[in-house]
Order: sequence, then structure tokens, then C-alpha cells
Amino acid sequence: MRNKKWIIYINLLIILAVASAMIIKKEKTIKHGQIILLELYGNDPRSLMQGDYMSLSYQIEADKRAENSEEMNARGYYLLERDSNRVVHYLGCENEKPQVDSNQVILKYYNYGDFGGESYFFEEGSGDDFATARYGGFKIDTGGNPVLVGLYDDKFRILPLEK
Repeated sequence: MRNKKWIIYINLLIILAVASAMIIKKEKTIKHGQIILLELYGNDPRSLMQGDYMSLSYQIEADKRAENSEEMNARGYYLLERDSNRVVHYLGCENEKPQVDSNQVILKYYNYGDFGGESYFFEEGSGDDFATARYGGFKIDTGGNPVLVGLYDDKFRILPLEK
């Protein structure tokens, strides 16, 4: 019986260590990553069960579907070109990590195109502050791992705007 307790404690420590490492990695990306803006393709600003949130989809996903190329792998990279406003535009998908030019970035995807950031939760009753959202703002690390950090309007300002 004592051995079983030790196994439970060791597993618990492993789970906590992995979770802590993931949190530290995301915090590092938020602090040191470069910001990119992905154009929103549509949103749904309400969930009765979860409170106010916006379900997000992105233009690059629509561009990929319109491309009519071969099936994408379950995991890979979006190759994107960044403009002067930090907005990125779809260039293609790669199965392996591609080399990029100075105005290009990669965005790692999982699950056949998902990269995170499909939902953005906000304080209940503040949905009108996010109604003008046009872009999802992400911080990405050099490996293309994204973290959604906010929503932006058509003038590239983070929402909600100060009143």
C-alpha cells in the first residue's frame, strides 16, 4: 500500500512539473515573442453556458481552404508574410519548419490547421467593447508557437479602447 502512495506522489509531481514548464514557456513567448495580427474571418460573441466570449476564425484558414491544394498534415506550419502594420497574409503550408525571409513568419498548427486562439473570453457585459474587432493579436516565438494576447480594431489598436 505504501508503494502505491509513492507512485501517486511521483505522478503528481510529474504532472505539476509539465504544467509549470508549459506555463513558463507561454509566459516567455508573451514577454519576448513578436506580435502578429491575424485578420478575423468571423466571430460569434456569446455563450450562455460560459459567459461572454468571442468564437474566432481567421482569414488564413479560409485562404487555405480556397487554395485547393493537397491535404494538409495533422501538424505543420503556416507560412505567412508580415506587412508594415504587423498583419500577416497566407503564403502556404509546410509540413516541415521552413526557412523564412525577414518579412515572413511561421505559425505552428496542430489538428489539421488549428493553432489556438479560437475563443477569446472577456468580462460579462463588455461585448460591445469588442464588437469592432478585426484582428486577433498573437505573440509568437521563433518556433512559430502562438499565444493569443488580444483583439485589435481596424486601426491596429488593442481592444478595449480606453475611454
